[in-house]
Amino acid sequence: VPAGLRSFRPHSSREVVSWDFISRSEYSLADSNPRRRIHSHVKEGLDDVTREVMNSINSCSRQRGRVVEERSALYGYRRIDAYGADTILDLLLVYRKYRGRKVTLPVRRHVYVHQHYT
Repeated sequence: VPAGLRSFRPHSSREVVSWDFISRSEYSLADSNPRRRIHSHVKEGLDDVTREVMNSINSCSRQRGRVVEERSALYGYRRIDAYGADTILDLLLVYRKYRGRKVTLPVRRHVYVHQHYT
């Protein structure tokens, strides 16, 4: 299976997997209550994804005199299908440069993550 968010191509409209929208609440088509609080297992999964992304961003940046810190997750989308879990997050980050001219900049980045089942 090729990596990416487009591994499954539906043949009809019934095969389309819906996305859940996450901000302060979770919005879903699959539940009888479309707007609900974010469940703890979903929060924990999003925290794990964010932590792994931040570790990969900062893996070699400290030796270059800079660091990227997470400020908050503004919103996100997630879906679960037969191939794994797909997550799209809009993160508010802070870029800090310590060497040379010191700089602190707020930055927004989109993160696209596909987690295969093992």
